[in-house]
Amino acid sequence: MESSEPLKYYETWTIDDVGKWLDKTVCLPQYKPIFEDLAIDGSLLAHIMDEDLQNDFQMRIRLHRIKVIEAIKKLNSESTKKIDIELTRQTSTELVDLDRSYNLKNNCDVSRGKL
Repeated sequence: MESSEPLKYYETWTIDDVGKWLDKTVCLPQYKPIFEDLAIDGSLLAHIMDEDLQNDFQMRIRLHRIKVIEAIKKLNSESTKKIDIELTRQTSTELVDLDRSYNLKNNCDVSRGKL
């Protein structure tokens, strides 16, 4: 969770990771115990709604609920960007491999401009 650690998809976070996120990123450490009591890990974060925060988490301060919801939205956005980047890299690598395979199969020597 800290900047020296490699970033993980938030969906894979443990309950402890979620607590660190509440403390360090959202800056609402007072809610760590209830998140721990409810066993909220990364796989559940995206499913939390305002009503949940108000009723199940006993989060009475509306602005705190907004802050948590906005932080979850940001996680979703960042996670989507990471997936897009990885898919682009994977697709690029696959295209290069396909091109090489095609050239080898068809005896193409692209470096010399020969077929």
